[in-house]
Amino acid sequence: MGSITPPHCQKDVRTGTSLTGSKSLGKGVPSRPGARILRPERVGRAHLRWSGLSVGHKVVAPFVCLTMVVGLLISAIASQQLATSGAQQLETIAVREQDNVNTVFNSIEERQLADLRLLAATSGVADAVRTGDTSTLGRLLLPLVANHLPERIEVAVVQTDGNTLLRLAADPAQPDQCRCIPGGGQATFAHIDDVLGGRADAYGTRYVGLAGGTPSALLYTIGPIIDSGGYLAGAVVVGESLDQIVALVEESAHVQLSLLTSGGETIAATPHLDFPIPALNAAERGTVMRQNAVLSKRVAGSGHNAAVFYVPWVMRFQAEARKTSSSWSS
Repeated sequence: MGSITPPHCQKDVRTGTSLTGSKSLGKGVPSRPGARILRPERVGRAHLRWSGLSVGHKVVAPFVCLTMVVGLLISAIASQQLATSGAQQLETIAVREQDNVNTVFNSIEERQLADLRLLAATSGVADAVRTGDTSTLGRLLLPLVANHLPERIEVAVVQTDGNTLLRLAADPAQPDQCRCIPGGGQATFAHIDDVLGGRADAYGTRYVGLAGGTPSALLYTIGPIIDSGGYLAGAVVVGESLDQIVALVEESAHVQLSLLTSGGETIAATPHLDFPIPALNAAERGTVMRQNAVLSKRVAGSGHNAAVFYVPWVMRFQAEARKTSSSWSS
């Protein structure tokens, strides 16, 4: 009978070594076929080298390396968060500046609309317009115009044939004296044909526009004059110079302002701007002209940095032109 060798005493026919379990494998013997064999003398030398290292090399060096890795990760995360925070802050400032500026412009439009209604509804105005009585018309309208001083408004009255009947403004030095200019030829205000034709759109029969002027352009509101019988007697225009409006915006919203057309032409600006206003290309202007769109650029001047915000100028609920404001200086 053949003898059976106990499992723990069996030999490996390939190596001739006893297989007494994994625990009895010699040092340096690989745990899988084909792996590199670490000779006992190499293992011993590595052990001696590690044992000979100081505590600083064994503990401090790995800790420093780990700290550097963690520091780099934290720095990258912090940089990303700062960039995100800076972008969010810039967007918040842009929205705030747009709201501040639009609030002032909206108040000006509302005031002009109230003035227009008051002037058109004043007793005797419709009859004076129909008969072409400029003397009576000036006497009736001057107190209402002078009431706005020191802010100056200009008023124009147009007859149904489109001819200007009277232009007037109050004299700041002598409020009871009328700066009246009779006549003036055919009126060229935008929407004058709509008003005299009795047409209305979704927002009513009163319109807002810009008119060239000397030395400043005019932001105006135009509407009809209706007589007591309900018939159209003419049109009245109430306007303010853009220079005066820019000064009012700067005082109320605490920003420097530049008003530009959709083509990029400057029509009014804060005198002696602290920062240059970078020009926009056609694509950027198109972006800004979309209502509620905001674009910003960084500028530098006089040793300070600032952000210039380009926002649409909304007149009568429509983006007609573009305005920029400078703020966030440091």
